[in-house]
Amino acid sequence: MMRIAIVVACAAILGAACHPAPANDDTGLPGIDTVVASRLQPPPDTVAPALLKDKPLEEAIAIAGPSDEATEFYMSDSLSEFRIGLFNFFKRKDYLRQRIQIKEVTWYNGEKNITVWYREEDFSWRFITMSVWDKDANF
Repeated sequence: MMRIAIVVACAAILGAACHPAPANDDTGLPGIDTVVASRLQPPPDTVAPALLKDKPLEEAIAIAGPSDEATEFYMSDSLSEFRIGLFNFFKRKDYLRQRIQIKEVTWYNGEKNITVWYREEDFSWRFITMSVWDKDANF
């Protein structure tokens, strides 16, 4: 008897927090609850950062849409703390001897921002690395 009371109490608590999905008109079977479905898919204004990894800029724009910010600079410029990781991808003698141009592209992505750095090679901007950071972060 105690087990039934616990099950009924749990059902009442869960019933208040969750509701069954309405039946699908075509099949009569329960559909996916919209609350559950929204957890399965990212919001429409976001993109999974992994989709941008190793993609040239043209493909990244096709995936994520136009960027929210973009700028260009040279590796020989004085780099801010935010860009300092780029030194891991180039030898000092190389970027001092030749002008290596970098394009920094940022997408506002829900609660996070995605910044991707590209290097121009053969008239195309090629992926170097990326950073996903909190939209409220200060550098």
